[in-house]
Amino acid sequence: AVTNRRARAEIGSLLLENGLVDEAVQELEAALAIDSSSADADASTFALVALSRAYLRQKNVRAAGRLLESAVARGIDDARIYAALADVYKAGGYFENAIPAMRRAIEKEPKSEYYRAQYGFLLIDSRAPAAAVVRLNEAVREFPDSARLWLALGIAQQIEGKMTEARVSFEKSLQIEPKSVPALAYLANSLIEQARYAEAVKIYERALALDERNAILHYLLADTLLKIPAGDPQKIQAHLERAARLDEKFAQARLALGKFYARSEKWPQALAELEQAARYAPDVAETHYQLGRALARLKRTEESRAAFERHKKLNDTQGAQKE
Repeated sequence: AVTNRRARAEIGSLLLENGLVDEAVQELEAALAIDSSSADADASTFALVALSRAYLRQKNVRAAGRLLESAVARGIDDARIYAALADVYKAGGYFENAIPAMRRAIEKEPKSEYYRAQYGFLLIDSRAPAAAVVRLNEAVREFPDSARLWLALGIAQQIEGKMTEARVSFEKSLQIEPKSVPALAYLANSLIEQARYAEAVKIYERALALDERNAILHYLLADTLLKIPAGDPQKIQAHLERAARLDEKFAQARLALGKFYARSEKWPQALAELEQAARYAPDVAETHYQLGRALARLKRTEESRAAFERHKKLNDTQGAQKE
């Protein structure tokens, strides 16, 4: 048996990377159980961070939080612990705790552009894009060659409605890292906001050339082509079908494909896709409306009526919640 903490922790980390989450937890817990006198502090920190990530993969946020909070209480004052703790708090929806934890990580390791970018993304996710723009502008002045920071800044600017600045940030990110699929996708999206659909299509195609198995990219490209009056129907169908096949639970793509089939009056195919969309995202009102239409066309009257009633109920409930 391996009795070295660092070695066992590295084995656990490799198991986690390969999707063997339960086995990783077992190995990492065993690593931390080894007598601390036989292991250095760095190995302990490595194991703690890896185990917290494994717990998160198991959706055990509480265990991950207890693990890292106990480490801090024991006096482990390491940037990696605070950054991992920020991830745990974010996973639990506790942004009021995640933000100071990430600030503490940056204080401990101020030269980490990765932590600066993660802080920016955390502010974006906590619905504070204006604060993210301020902090990320500070960060890109200090780390002008960080593609990750320029991408985060662009996203924050886009959410703030600063579309021209966002496009410049995405382009700077791509100058540094030309094969960044997220930067290409966000750049295309910024062009769509300005109704520059043909340019956006070209950018999405560049991204797909780098990551052909990305279901979201196929869906976004098809959705953009639908906005162009002369969009090629065969191309649209091919990309929607590819998105649905790559990710069978991608309800949005299935809804779009069902609507596309309905436009061509391919009602059995439309129904099949809309039923899957309703299965994987049952609370989307539009899906039930489209499902009702398809069922009506196929003369399944009772089921059609039930779908329309479900659509009305969801519409009324969601409208009241929005109000």
